[in-house]
Amino acid sequence: MSDQQRTRKVLALIQAGLDQKLQSGAHEQAQRHLDRAYELARDPAPLSSPWPEITAYRSAHMAMRRGADTDWRRVDALLKEACAGDILGLAPQVYRLISLSKGGAPSDQLAPVYEQARRALERHPSATGLPRNYAGDDRPIQSEWLNLLELAVYVTGLDYRPLQGRGGAGEDVFADLGFGSSAWRVIEGPESATIAYPEPIARQRFRDRRDALQPCVAIESSGSRTVKAFRAGNQMDPVSMRPQEACDLLSLMTGRREHPQTGLGSVAGDSKPSARQRRHRLRQALEGLGMELGQQAFSDWWEAAAPAGPPDSFPPILMLVGPGAWPSSRRRPR
Repeated sequence: MSDQQRTRKVLALIQAGLDQKLQSGAHEQAQRHLDRAYELARDPAPLSSPWPEITAYRSAHMAMRRGADTDWRRVDALLKEACAGDILGLAPQVYRLISLSKGGAPSDQLAPVYEQARRALERHPSATGLPRNYAGDDRPIQSEWLNLLELAVYVTGLDYRPLQGRGGAGEDVFADLGFGSSAWRVIEGPESATIAYPEPIARQRFRDRRDALQPCVAIESSGSRTVKAFRAGNQMDPVSMRPQEACDLLSLMTGRREHPQTGLGSVAGDSKPSARQRRHRLRQALEGLGMELGQQAFSDWWEAAAPAGPPDSFPPILMLVGPGAWPSSRRRPR
């Protein structure tokens, strides 16, 4: 099983666990799904961030619902993993203060976690005074009051059952972490294009994958005219790229022949001069970014009815795609 296939399986297990989490009497089934996601994110080798961290967080969050029967030492071990690298922000750090306290940890063990949480609070979106942006979906925002009530239940060991079914993450496995909705994608091929992240997590994963894949071509497109490209082997030197070229590349990377947002997606078998010019410009742009592209391999990729990602002979290509550049699910292809 490839890492991408394993990631999809982990995502499905988390979503199944979160769905059961909202059902009365389904606690054990939810915990099994989330624990399995945690294990699969680490076996046979850990997936790259944020999957080890988010599976640890979701498993711990579910385990805290056992009230007086909660195994706080196990919960703390999970939350310690969830806090790694600060990628999930403030939420796991706040809960870890609780797990350490409930596990009887002395104050000198709480102090560094408290300081880490304070630093995360300063970086939190709410610290700017700006409203949180949930662009990209119509999911209702879970009440902060409910979050605080959950927190009180976890601390005191009160019965959680009266709160079951009130709010929840739905299908967004990164919900209620304070980042906003998952509307950003880190794309290496069609399979990875199906997974969405909140912007801060997406940007961190983009940096991590860019480092792991070096040398690679990396392109950041958030919509409109905002496109940055990073040359292969020179990750710190962004250059400009035309939005149309980024759009055509997105079509090829995701296997989508049409781009519903702009209609600029490449079309297989299109022999019009405009299509040939787009193909030529995209190939020129990629070669200008340090890629060695065979003419025939590139033409076959362009002409494929459903491209399955870049040819194996090409250097890796990585795209960070924001909601302004991603096709809207509410619009039909032109």
